[in-house]
Amino acid sequence: MGDGVARVAAAALKPDDAEAEDDEAEEGGEAGKLDGGAQPGECVSEAMGHLTELRKRTTIRRIQNSMPPAPATRDRWIESPAFDTLLFAAAPLTGLAFMLVVLSGGFFSRYSNLLFFAVGMAHYFTTFSFFLGDANLAHYKTRALAFFGGPALILLGVAALRFGPGLYVLLAIIYVWNAWHVLLQSCGILSLYRHKAGGPRDEKPWANAAVISVGFALLFWSVPAFEPLRSLEMRVAWWLPDALFAAAAFVALIAVGAYVFRIIKRTRAGQPMSFAELLALAAALLIFHPYAWVRNTENATAGMLIGHFVQYLALVWLLNRRKYADAVGSRRQNVLRALVRRPPLIAATLLSLTAAVYAFDRGMRVIGHEQIYFWLWNSLALSHFYLDGLIWSFKNPYVRTSMAPYLSGGRPPALTPAVAAAATTS
Repeated sequence: MGDGVARVAAAALKPDDAEAEDDEAEEGGEAGKLDGGAQPGECVSEAMGHLTELRKRTTIRRIQNSMPPAPATRDRWIESPAFDTLLFAAAPLTGLAFMLVVLSGGFFSRYSNLLFFAVGMAHYFTTFSFFLGDANLAHYKTRALAFFGGPALILLGVAALRFGPGLYVLLAIIYVWNAWHVLLQSCGILSLYRHKAGGPRDEKPWANAAVISVGFALLFWSVPAFEPLRSLEMRVAWWLPDALFAAAAFVALIAVGAYVFRIIKRTRAGQPMSFAELLALAAALLIFHPYAWVRNTENATAGMLIGHFVQYLALVWLLNRRKYADAVGSRRQNVLRALVRRPPLIAATLLSLTAAVYAFDRGMRVIGHEQIYFWLWNSLALSHFYLDGLIWSFKNPYVRTSMAPYLSGGRPPALTPAVAAAATTS
């Protein structure tokens, strides 16, 4: 996420004459590739291909260069100190508070599962809000196999594992992929704050290694209490669960040490971490803390996820509000526009969808077919992990163009489906 934002910001700040020089260099480079004695027909075909690619690059650059810099009032926060601290940085504290309620056994603990279910379902359904944007949908259709075929294959694969002999394999996949998904979001948020603080771009691998290794060390610490994964590891070797934790802890120690060294070096070079970035780093390193002290892995996972849910809901709402609050488009996009402009309407819509899913769950249990519900629930979770990996992939030029400026505070012009198709690369 951070690298994509940085690249867009750099492109937006490039002067027009530098852009012209780049265009001339690209044209010269493309023309040079035609030398070498090719036949006239082949030259024409190859030249048309190069010109098409050059037009795509030019379209992307023009969009990027039209993006104004982030307003100074936003400074180093994504939205504001209060918003960011409460909804992003406080994720570990949210998990702690939720765990204390769950473990208290009091009146409120009876409704903790219902609260977790409601917030979690809202988080899963929010993923599909990206399909309501006109330019987004145009882009997704250019990669229909990935965006539409992938979830269909997940639905079939989960059915094969759930109704076959692979239930433990399915649960282990969800357990590990869920952790990877949450850690990538933490890394992305941290990268965004690093960019806003003016931190070095080459620090990203070090930061990601520290966050991911700490998260997996805590996850593997809890594996003995998670029977599906522990059982699969024991089939390989009785010592594998302990070995994986020891290896992850060792890597985490090295990665955190190396990252601290980078932070010290960066500070001495006059690029210290901002307070916002420090909060994001603390949240990223501590969000998995329930795995360290809650022995029931189901409860520990819930304690970790509740903070992640809040982060995701806040981030997607903020992105969509900045992008669509004043953008008129198709009827589908106008529905999204109405939702992001009225938070109570978003809450009512998500609660209605959650209630429908809950009613479906109860109904399947009454008729003795609860496994159908679990099949669809597991498929929804894995599809969410999978689609988010595509939707937030800042390696893709369209994603960088259509998301990064809004998260960094800029206000680029609305992207039409035609522009989205031009900016798409396979």
